[in-house]
Order: sequence, then structure tokens, then C-alpha cells
Amino acid sequence: MDPALGARATLECADVAEFLGSLDPRPALMVLDPPRQGCENQVVGELLRLQPPVIIYVSCNPSTLMRDLGKLRSQYNVVRLQPIDMFPQSDHIESIVLLNHI
Repeated sequence: MDPALGARATLECADVAEFLGSLDPRPALMVLDPPRQGCENQVVGELLRLQPPVIIYVSCNPSTLMRDLGKLRSQYNVVRLQPIDMFPQSDHIESIVLLNHI
């Protein structure tokens, strides 16, 4: 990691639900990139508890993305959704969603 960024950001390798449960204080920004099955209920619950001001959600499955956004909508607004065709010869699409806490 760039040394200048290291003072402002951390990278963690851990079980997401357990890690989120141990966070205090809340982060200013969270980037999520869950597997195709989307976020586990415990992960969504921890996000709602932590209430980070900004979430960037990267998804490879539109169905689970919509499901998870539905769970977050009580506390977050979708500011922007950008689909990205990273695999042009396939039916797969990536989506990046910017969410702001209400």
C-alpha cells in the first residue's frame, strides 16, 4: 500500500461479520465487494449498526445487489449506480453503487 494512504486507510483480511462487530468507532467509508450470494444478514445488520456515512458496494449479481439495497434503504440513499461490462462476451455485469447515510 502507498505509504501516504496507509495513514488514512486500512486493509483487513478477516471474517467480515466478525470484523464489523469489532469496529469502533465507525469508519468514514466502507467498500463492500461480496461474493455472488451477496451480503450475509449479519453483515447487513452490522452495517446498519455502524452507520458509515458512505458505502461503496461492488456487486457481480444484480439480484442479490437489489436484495441487499432493499435491506439498507431504511438508512441509506442510492446516490449513483454504475453498471460496468467487464466481460463483454458474457452475460455477467458488475455494478458499483454509491450509498450515502440518510
